Amino acid sequence: MKKRLFAAFVSLCMIVSMLPTTAFAEAGAQDSNLITDTSGLCEHHTQHDSACGYTEGTAEIPCSHEHTEDCYTLVTECVHEHTAECYSDGILPVDGEEKTADSCSHVCSEESGCITKTLDCKHQHDEVCGYVPATEGTPCTFVCEVCNAQDSENDEDSSDAQPEECTCETLCTGEKVNGDCPVCSAEGVELDKVCTGAAPMLTAAAPLTGEHTNHNGWVKLDLLGNLPAGNYILEADLYLDIRGLTGNNSSTGNTTICLNGHKIYGEGHTLTSLTICDCTGTGSISKATINSGSLSDVSLRSCEIIGSATIGGNSTIYDGCSISNMTDMSINAGATVASGVTIDVDRGRLSLNGANVQSVINVNGGTCDISGTTKIKNFTEEAPSVNVNSGTCNISGGTISSSIVVNGGTCNITGGTITTSNYASSGEITGAVVVKGGSCNISGDAKIIENRIDNGGAAFSCAISSTLLIT
Repeated sequence: MKKRLFAAFVSLCMIVSMLPTTAFAEAGAQDSNLITDTSGLCEHHTQHDSACGYTEGTAEIPCSHEHTEDCYTLVTECVHEHTAECYSDGILPVDGEEKTADSCSHVCSEESGCITKTLDCKHQHDEVCGYVPATEGTPCTFVCEVCNAQDSENDEDSSDAQPEECTCETLCTGEKVNGDCPVCSAEGVELDKVCTGAAPMLTAAAPLTGEHTNHNGWVKLDLLGNLPAGNYILEADLYLDIRGLTGNNSSTGNTTICLNGHKIYGEGHTLTSLTICDCTGTGSISKATINSGSLSDVSLRSCEIIGSATIGGNSTIYDGCSISNMTDMSINAGATVASGVTIDVDRGRLSLNGANVQSVINVNGGTCDISGTTKIKNFTEEAPSVNVNSGTCNISGGTISSSIVVNGGTCNITGGTITTSNYASSGEITGAVVVKGGSCNISGDAKIIENRIDNGGAAFSCAISSTLLIT
């Protein structure tokens, strides 16, 4: 008996497990207080009636009319363009001339493309074509007070959960995170995107002048943007973004950065009004715009140097850099401008005082002063070291080992030594100073050696005076 009861129970369990689950789900939906139909039906209003005003729209029944020849109109628009054969004299009219194509044999036709069929159907819908336009339905106006009351309670509950906001007063960094902030203290959060705190003002030591032997009191630099006056040091390579780095070089103090053997990757952004040095001699800046400021013991690669920058010490400006758009720029003793650097003095003033320049200098409108122990030599064979196209070039010192070519503007040579042999390129007369335009004034203690007056001369079209020495 017990075995039979157990077998019956097992059979019942198997039958129940095979029942469709969707039937339970549908029943559950009907038993709930939720609206189960977007047209306004719920458990308190299960069917639409005349009181609620709900009607369903109807779909459009398309027109069965098919276009015939009568539905089209022939439109003539001549596309023929006259040629010389269309005129009895065989000559096309010039622009603006009125001339009759008296020999044109063109006839507009469908074959020539001048006559086309354009649909101009006059059919009006009727019982034959069967067209019936679509109709819009009307919504249910029934309002369930029971369901609406429950929805209002749910909305109030959900509105209580407000999104969390950053409460930081100071900008969080990877090393220091505000644990009390519900946003910044969350695991895996990107602080640079969510923290709204203000960037801390760095505590800077009094600026140093000249070379430094230690970094006592210097502040680690790990922020971008505006920096107050003070001394900062890199402890790792620095990558600029759109904020760049802007310092405060004024009578109130300077913003000094020691690269400390590291690199600044400009990524096309700007370093402005900064004093940048490197106590190791191995630091460098690449792909940045140097706008004003002062640099020493730094290597520059693929940089654009503009404004009123001052470059000295053991700095090297390598191939791929450009020097232009200056206001009052100086390149001083110890600095080297390697071959392949573009130097365009388009405006302002460029002063070379003791620099070693291995690239051509193009004076195109501003003023270039060459003085002191400056050495200038263009290592491109038979190429000038200075091109004066407009503006002014003043040479009062230094040694220039490639020719000076004056195409325009003014070149004043009052000192220094120009040492270059004559050479001829494509039959052109050349020499130490070649004047093709503008004016050149040579006077004072200027010396031109390893050059002869004959074979082109040391200079021509020049005003030569005083104690000029030509050997």
